Amino acid sequence: MMIADVLKNNDQLTDLIALQSSVAIVLIDEQQKISDCNSGFLKLFSLPEKPREASISNFLICGTERIAFAPGDQEFTCNPKSGVHGVLIAHRLPYNNGMLLWCERLLNTNNQVVEQIGLLNNEFIDLQRELDKKNHFLN
Repeated sequence: MMIADVLKNNDQLTDLIALQSSVAIVLIDEQQKISDCNSGFLKLFSLPEKPREASISNFLICGTERIAFAPGDQEFTCNPKSGVHGVLIAHRLPYNNGMLLWCERLLNTNNQVVEQIGLLNNEFIDLQRELDKKNHFLN
């Protein structure tokens, strides 16, 4: 039995993906507005309800002005205004007159994590120095 056969007629799997999965899935229309999304998208962006009719650019920013409307993968940066930081890879799947985006978070490598910790440590040290200077002037 092929995975495609299992997926074709499996309501339980459909419910799992739509309601319980942590994978972010969002459907956008031709105007780049959100038509629907799953619970994984809501969890990722800490949303209480589906942001229907909101622009996808409120959540994802791509290198180009618009999302390509063709099958394939595209890299996005989470819009910092959404409160989520990081990069996602979206697998684009045409659906009706829109596009289904199946998003996966990129995992940081150990080197990237160490680099980020170093940057945060430097910022902390600079902040501590500024506070020490201000406290010194007050005394």
